[in-house]
Amino acid sequence: MKFKVKSDFDTTLAQKEAIDDVVQNFTLQKNNTLLGVTGSGKTFAMSKIIEEVQKPTLIITHNKTLVAQLYEEFTTFFPDNLVEYYVSHFDYFRPESYLPATDTYTAKDTQINDELDRLKVKTVSSLLSGRKDVIVIASISAIFGAGNPKFFHSKTFNVEVGQTITRDNFLLKLVDGLYSRCMNLSEALRGNFVVKEDNVFIKLSQTKELYRVTFWGNEIEEICLLNDENKVERIQNSLTISPTSIFVTPRGTDDIFDRIESDMKKEVKAFKEKGLKTEANRLEKRTKYDIEMMKEMGWTQGIENYSSYFDQREPGERSSCLLDYFPLDDYMIMLDESHATIPQIKGMHKGATSTKRNLVEYGFRLKSALNNRPLTYEEFDSITDKILYVSATPSDFELEKCGGVFTELLVRPTGILDPIIEIKPTKFCVDDLMDEIVSTIDKGMRIIVTTISKKQAEDLAAYLSKFKIKSKYLHGDIETLDRIELLHDLRAGEIDVIVGINLLREGLDLPEVGLVAIMDADKEGFLRNYTSMAQVIGRAARNVSGRSIMYADKITDSIKKTIKQNKHNRNIQKKYNLEHNIIPKQIKKSLKKVITRKNDIDLDNVIKIKFNLDDKSIEELKDIHIEVKRKMKECSKNMEFMEAALYRDVMFEIENKIK
Repeated sequence: MKFKVKSDFDTTLAQKEAIDDVVQNFTLQKNNTLLGVTGSGKTFAMSKIIEEVQKPTLIITHNKTLVAQLYEEFTTFFPDNLVEYYVSHFDYFRPESYLPATDTYTAKDTQINDELDRLKVKTVSSLLSGRKDVIVIASISAIFGAGNPKFFHSKTFNVEVGQTITRDNFLLKLVDGLYSRCMNLSEALRGNFVVKEDNVFIKLSQTKELYRVTFWGNEIEEICLLNDENKVERIQNSLTISPTSIFVTPRGTDDIFDRIESDMKKEVKAFKEKGLKTEANRLEKRTKYDIEMMKEMGWTQGIENYSSYFDQREPGERSSCLLDYFPLDDYMIMLDESHATIPQIKGMHKGATSTKRNLVEYGFRLKSALNNRPLTYEEFDSITDKILYVSATPSDFELEKCGGVFTELLVRPTGILDPIIEIKPTKFCVDDLMDEIVSTIDKGMRIIVTTISKKQAEDLAAYLSKFKIKSKYLHGDIETLDRIELLHDLRAGEIDVIVGINLLREGLDLPEVGLVAIMDADKEGFLRNYTSMAQVIGRAARNVSGRSIMYADKITDSIKKTIKQNKHNRNIQKKYNLEHNIIPKQIKKSLKKVITRKNDIDLDNVIKIKFNLDDKSIEELKDIHIEVKRKMKECSKNMEFMEAALYRDVMFEIENKIK
């Protein structure tokens, strides 16, 4: 099936020109950049590019919240195609680590979210199904180990009505795909099967749908999809059954264990020759235990550290990842918010190997553990065919990769121009800001102010409050839930001014904000570079009267670049509006209910519990832990990741008290 976009609105001329330019550039080079300003319809343009290119597409962005937003949008744009969701399948994850300075070893501690795990299996099943109309929305987990696609494909099998196969051989195939047998249908979960006479009931790993396969002797007589009441909903001719996990291993592993033991002996000997008896004994004991567990149970804690043996990889060779499930040299990657996504991709390998190296050097793991790692950026780049970098502020890296060639999408469908930028001196800046705030409030608009430090943000918010201006500060010490509530209150008018640092950037849709003020704009650095300032100014780009003030006594290179790009954008936007008789229209966006302490009683109770844990007995804490864990998993399943993170923090605090 071909990709086909379905939408209630048409492509604007500006969007069509950008789409055509990107598609044309892909015929000339591998890397392309789409520079799209806030509110220009970048996501819609991305969907139309997919429709034009007609290749399986992987879209990666740098956090789970944005993944969920993109998944919702692309599912809407492509209702007849396969849009899949791929993020880390852990509700929480504490990596195995060792700190030599304090001689502290921390065992790996994880909680797998079954729904996210199912979505990962569904994703790779779709990619290996043979269909080309697959879009995967993923987090940075796309570059982490994902099991060998050859092994996953080898454990996927198809059955048809009339096929000759014994029931026992069919059951062996299920077990080989890590399905487990249970006795009653009422107890069957994803990845379970139940046998009743000539019927085998299977709850598929990728969809959780319940199927009944009926045998007549050594022949499959009937295949049925059952409904929630276990009644026949549909009779079909065939069924594809995927393994229950993306991590499956090939048959015949005895020689693999021999290799593990051989490497262990070499490394133990090397430790002893250096006089490191503790490390030698530690490594030998750990490895022998793991081998015994893998032989008896097929699994052990930290089995991923032995993945290179099962995958038959050489030392240093990268592990398989999501990218390996796409057709070789016949797919496209889009890096959304590339200015933030690329640094994450680059940083993951260094962080992961640093932790592993300590474990290896002190005898907690074999050297093979270093092979269980995310891709380096060079590896990521080498196994891709086409890459589109998408950002309002692409960095020099993206532009260099594209040879300086990039596509601009600067015109908004609403006709709104980029905010006007004014430069004002820092002397008496607070008094001037006060006047600007009062004037903006009188016009019914809100204000964002960015400072250079937490203390400055807190002091300025307090100062404004003295003059009866409804203001709050927002920085990293503010809990996740409070941030959501503050931004909601800003839009609702319960707050007129939010003073922050660097948290008011991409991903925030605030059409009520008419003024962005940047304090100490001339203090060049991370918080005052071009990308940071352009992103925060963009928060006023959804308001028809949007303005920005930079308080600075000198024009830095970043200020100069920001102003230059702003003038460039505004000139193009004005010209386009004039040529097409477009009058800018204010965006009106409904205020959706958000989960806050005001309107979510359960969450409010959890937070109160968090601050009264000292008054609880061990038994009470255990009961609370069960409830908090349940709520965390529920939020994660519903893709409410910020709320899930709050529950997770409460859970960790309870666990520390129970120990």
